[in-house]
Amino acid sequence: MLISDLQSCFVSSFTEWKGILLNPNWFRRDMSITWPDAASFSNPHQITNDQLKQYLKNNNYSFQLFDGSLLQLYYQCSKSGDELEKAALSYYQYTNDEDGFEYIEDDLEGEEFFAENILTSDIISYNAWLRIDYSPQTTRGVIHSAAHLHTNMSTELRIPLKGFPTPKQFIEAVVAWFYPSEYSRQRLTKEGNYTNPEKINSINDLNICTGHEDGDKILHLSMPG
Repeated sequence: MLISDLQSCFVSSFTEWKGILLNPNWFRRDMSITWPDAASFSNPHQITNDQLKQYLKNNNYSFQLFDGSLLQLYYQCSKSGDELEKAALSYYQYTNDEDGFEYIEDDLEGEEFFAENILTSDIISYNAWLRIDYSPQTTRGVIHSAAHLHTNMSTELRIPLKGFPTPKQFIEAVVAWFYPSEYSRQRLTKEGNYTNPEKINSINDLNICTGHEDGDKILHLSMPG
């Protein structure tokens, strides 16, 4: 059952990237996997550190990352749990500089740690983010393919995607794209080759075929495996 496989991916991803991923906040509700208060969440095009602090405070995330960035992962499956009906996977990058949030190992815990290290930050900037959506109900061919990637570069940008990532595949990509040093230490040799190719193959064992490949007639992204 797809929904059960996705749930297992959430658990194993946190184990795999423990120290990179923090504070798991996702849960399964019937045939969906989401986060608290996701139903009332709206995604603005411009994201600031202040908004990310509010997301964190309101539990609007699936995982936090070690640098204060956030992941939101949402999957909705059919009543049988075997087919993907809609999904949205987001990464919001927290802007780190000398005034920003840094993950610090110290003796503070819970609300005290939050107040000391996040609420005291005062950065005003727009943050990088990306989101991969699956919405077959709104597809319009290559202009708005069923699976597509948004970024904060443009409100009109929807890069077509062939297939759709599992939690493992999405988190793998986020770490590789945004945290190459951490990814290299865990996955690669000095020459850039995978230290354990079988491990990478296992990450791609589960593939989500959407059956809506409108974007494959134009430059697009394609899932591995």
